[in-house]
Amino acid sequence: MKKYFRFIKERFPIIGVFLYASSMYWASYSFPNLFSNILKIDYKDSILGIVFYVLIFLHLRLFDEHKDYEKDKLAYPERMLSRGEITLNDLKILLFPVLILEGLIALSIGMMQLFIWLIILLWTFLMLKEFYISDYLNKRIGMYLITHQFLVPLMLLFPISQRIEKYTILSNYTTIIILFCITVMCFTITYEIARKTWSDDRENIHADSYTRSWGKFKTVIVTITLAFIGSTIISIIMYDNNISINYIITNYLLLLILVVIELIFLRKSTKQISKLVELTGAIFMLGSFINTSIAFTLFIK
Repeated sequence: MKKYFRFIKERFPIIGVFLYASSMYWASYSFPNLFSNILKIDYKDSILGIVFYVLIFLHLRLFDEHKDYEKDKLAYPERMLSRGEITLNDLKILLFPVLILEGLIALSIGMMQLFIWLIILLWTFLMLKEFYISDYLNKRIGMYLITHQFLVPLMLLFPISQRIEKYTILSNYTTIIILFCITVMCFTITYEIARKTWSDDRENIHADSYTRSWGKFKTVIVTITLAFIGSTIISIIMYDNNISINYIITNYLLLLILVVIELIFLRKSTKQISKLVELTGAIFMLGSFINTSIAFTLFIK
C-alpha cells in the first residue's frame, strides 16, 4: 500500500486531479440548465459523477504508464516505475478495481451512462494502443494530440446525459452541445500544449514537446488561438442566454493573463517562464471551467 501511495503522490496529484475532474464535470453537469425539460440537479448522482471522473483520470494515468514505459525509462529514470520500485504488474493490479468501480458507478446512475462508459473505455483502450498506428502518430504530435482529445466529448456526454429527461432531446440541442464540446476541447488542449511548452534547458531528447516539434513561435500562436476560440464560443453561449456580462469579462481576463505569459515566454524563454506557462495554462483551464460552472449553475431560464 505504501508503494501505491508513493506512486499516487508522484504521478497522480490528488488535489490537482480533483480540481480538474470536479470543475470539468460540473461545467458539463450544469450546462443543461440552458435547456428545457431537464432533470433537477441530483447531488448524490453528481458526487458519484465526480468520483467517476477522478477514476477515469486515474485509469488514463495507468494506461499511459504502460503505453509510455519504454520512453519514460529513458526520459525520466528518477521515477518509481523507471527505478523498479513499482512494476507494470503492480499497476495492473490497481487498474482492474478502478475499472470495475467505474462500471459500477456508471450502472448505478443509469443504462445510458453505462453505455457512454463502455464507449469511453473502448476509446481509452485505443489510446493505449495508439490506435494501432503508433509510428504514424508519433511523427505527428498535433494529430496525436487531437486523437487523444476526442475522449473529451465522450466524457462530457456522461454528465450532460444525467440531466436529460429523454435521450431523444439531445437532437434538439445538437448544435449547442457540439459548440460546448469544442469549447471544452479548446480549454483542455490549451493546457496540454502549455504543459509541454519548454525552454531549451527543459527539452528532453527522450520526451516529446510541442516547442521541439513546432518551434516556440508556432506553439505560442496555436495555444493563444485555441484559448481565444474556447473563450469566445463560451462567451457567445453566455451572451445568447443573457448570462451576466461579469462571467464574459472573466473569460477574457483569464485569456488575457494566458496571452501575456505566452508572449513573455516568446520573448524570454527561460526555465522559470516555461514553468509559469504551464501554471498559467492550468489556471486558464480550471478558471474557465469554474467560471462556466458558476454561470450555468446560477442560470435561471
